[in-house]
Amino acid sequence: MRKDARQHRAQLLEAATKIFVRGGCGVPLELILEETGLGRGTLYRHFKSRGDLIVAVLEAELERVIAYVDARRRTESLLKDFLREYAEIGLMAVSAMNTLGDAKTDELISPLQARANKVCKLVIGDAISLGVASPRFDIDDLLLLMRMVIAAASQETSEEGRKAKILIGIATVFEGYEKLNPSRPVLSTTEKK
Repeated sequence: MRKDARQHRAQLLEAATKIFVRGGCGVPLELILEETGLGRGTLYRHFKSRGDLIVAVLEAELERVIAYVDARRRTESLLKDFLREYAEIGLMAVSAMNTLGDAKTDELISPLQARANKVCKLVIGDAISLGVASPRFDIDDLLLLMRMVIAAASQETSEEGRKAKILIGIATVFEGYEKLNPSRPVLSTTEKK
């Protein structure tokens, strides 16, 4: 790929990420073109469909989160930091599923879900081995926590408001989840002291 083509692709991905986070994956693609100053032909040379663009954005964001997790492995704050970082991807993934529909979601998004689950398992393993999470804490618990945090932020339209709701959601979810599920605490008793 030529240097200018790589730059155009990177510009399109950056703009699409920003616009999808702000307005969802169903926004008019013209917004991305306006943001980059590039033409429709350039967009469709790189991404044959809206679905291809959405998947490329989600892949790039997943790679960013994987790098984030790799840089913070074996730290006590990883579980909560991961939830904060993953929330934006989660919001986009929900929007992508709503935009693409069930058949396209299975075809395009499911392969990414398998990679995301591997990252989740790494986070859980670290949290358990460091004594941050209960040994009974599993991927179903983490996915439930992520859904609750995503729900807390999903109605917020401003970036600052969304980030604030994510932080509030994480704190509330940890506290509330443990009160409702005393037999399956998220945090170990050693961290609570």
